[in-house]
Amino acid sequence: MLAWNPSREERPRTEIEVRFTDEGGKTRVDLEHRGWENVGDHAAEMRQGYESGWPGVLASYGESASS
Repeated sequence: MLAWNPSREERPRTEIEVRFTDEGGKTRVDLEHRGWENVGDHAAEMRQGYESGWPGVLASYGESASS
């Protein structure tokens, strides 16, 4: 698990937990991004942005890992 604040602004951090599971010669990657209650009024907006962004990040990771 890691604390997450991708900006240069000082603000409350969220948490990211990444789990790797062996599934018969393949690796399953599960990412949980939580702690949105720490962000306050902007939590819903920020969460929506990350929910649409994480699939692309993970897809890029998968492509790099398999090449």
